[in-house]
Amino acid sequence: YTARHAHRARCASRAQTRMSSPCVARIAFFVHPVKLAEWHTTHHARAILLGFILAGALGKGFELMFDSAMPYLDAFTTSFSLIATFMVTRKILSNWIYWIVIDAFNIYLYWSRGLEPTAGLYFLYTILAIVGFFSWYKEWKVDRRFLHA
Repeated sequence: YTARHAHRARCASRAQTRMSSPCVARIAFFVHPVKLAEWHTTHHARAILLGFILAGALGKGFELMFDSAMPYLDAFTTSFSLIATFMVTRKILSNWIYWIVIDAFNIYLYWSRGLEPTAGLYFLYTILAIVGFFSWYKEWKVDRRFLHA
């Protein structure tokens, strides 16, 4: 039985009597946010290998089932988007690098097909990914400094 359990018990009893208690907000939201992390090089190598294997399989499927002009490039962006999304859920810092590369390929893909507005949208996504990377990087540096202090 820890102090944290005692605090939660007090908050729970206050919440029953007074809904405006500041403890209610602590119960309603995730108390321990996930910290930013970074993958080791071997994790990135595995993710990239998985991405290319998945892209090859998807590309072959796109080529056989659809009349796609660039099935393998489309499959590349799809497979690596799945990997980058998984990385976002784990708060892996380098997910933003993956998104920057994916968005750059999407800009080329959509521009070459004459879809300039969509390419422009992916250009904006690229800018957001760059901003996101630097924002998370600052937070990651602070977390690392705190860990090693």
